[in-house]
Amino acid sequence: MHQDEIEVSLTSSEPAVDYDAEVSLRITAYFRDDGTFDGNTLVFHCDPIGTNYRTSFLKITFDDWSKVVGIRDFLAECFADDITSRRTLSVEVEDGVSSITPFNEPPNERTGLEEITIQVENDRIEFYRSGSVYPYIFTYEEKIDGVPQDRNNAEKLLNFFDEIISLHPDFDLEGDDLENPEVGPLFNQYRVESLLTELVSTDDDLYSDYQKAVREFEDGEYADSIRDLGRAAEILVEVICLDVYDEDNLPDKVARRLNKLDKSTDGLPSFIGKTISPLWWLRNKVAHANTYEPTEEDALYALLCFQMAVEKLIDEHIDN
Repeated sequence: MHQDEIEVSLTSSEPAVDYDAEVSLRITAYFRDDGTFDGNTLVFHCDPIGTNYRTSFLKITFDDWSKVVGIRDFLAECFADDITSRRTLSVEVEDGVSSITPFNEPPNERTGLEEITIQVENDRIEFYRSGSVYPYIFTYEEKIDGVPQDRNNAEKLLNFFDEIISLHPDFDLEGDDLENPEVGPLFNQYRVESLLTELVSTDDDLYSDYQKAVREFEDGEYADSIRDLGRAAEILVEVICLDVYDEDNLPDKVARRLNKLDKSTDGLPSFIGKTISPLWWLRNKVAHANTYEPTEEDALYALLCFQMAVEKLIDEHIDN
């Protein structure tokens, strides 16, 4: 006999002079008779703070169970870093429905959702769309005089996603991740996407080219993946060059810019140049008509090169 669903209920309150401002969020994951995650579906019910809206609702279905793992990893990273800057994660969904219900009015519903944005800023966690009354919660349960008294909701959220993941048939109870929980997979698409939002919007070519490269890699289109990753790397090289060099002395061609970074004696430009150079070599190999057929290992290596460059650029340079 398997359980039909897993649910987590969260509340956040901030006492005021004449009232308690409270928001509540309930998230439910539904399961099939065999105990597996039913259609990769999550449902969010939220009672927001304020007097304009009574409830907000979100139901999303993922085409790939790994999206749930990505959300969990994104939240875990944000909570661990104790960030104050805004971080976002865009997640494609197979289908979705959202609604907000004002007091004394019928729900305002949207169907056919193709993407949601999860945003974490300070203590606030937003699901579906940022800056709205759509489902959201805070990392704490109680806040007094402007100071959070706990991080209970952050812990409950991670435990909720961990429970979903542990019930999936592909979960390895004896796997290395449990024996050494601080060691995660080397390639982390969701970390890169989160870091890129510190630099550009999700509509920018840099972000979309990277997402496209990842999708092509997952579909086994390794040459196309390397080509699109090369376009993203070209923008990344331009960003760092314009930041550390005088524009009047900057070469026009990306290969020359990359060479300038590679030969630099400064730490950050040198690291970026030496990290992107192997990716650019692979990009040149697939860009010209020849018999070269990149392998999965080639494409994964290119993705890792790009990831290391982004991590170095964002974590050690922009944050400073």
